[in-house]
Amino acid sequence: MAVFSRWAQGVIDSGIFEDWHQIAETFLSLWLDCTPEVTNALNVSFLQHLKFNNGKKQRSWAYEKMPQIMRKAWDDMESYNQKIHGG
Repeated sequence: MAVFSRWAQGVIDSGIFEDWHQIAETFLSLWLDCTPEVTNALNVSFLQHLKFNNGKKQRSWAYEKMPQIMRKAWDDMESYNQKIHGG
């Protein structure tokens, strides 16, 4: 999962739309047909580590290009993390 996450962040940082599409498709194929353990791994070890804006690079394009299911999963995870971390 860490390799998948690093690959995705590298694509986000470099703005390679074609590779982002492949990442999103891979995510969806896993997300839509997996065990609760894999869902948890996708949340904790993948989605949680994706950064779409840190003020240094324009990364929002990747968030905007996420399929709706992936975006909802990221938004839900981000909201949960803000609640538990007081953000």
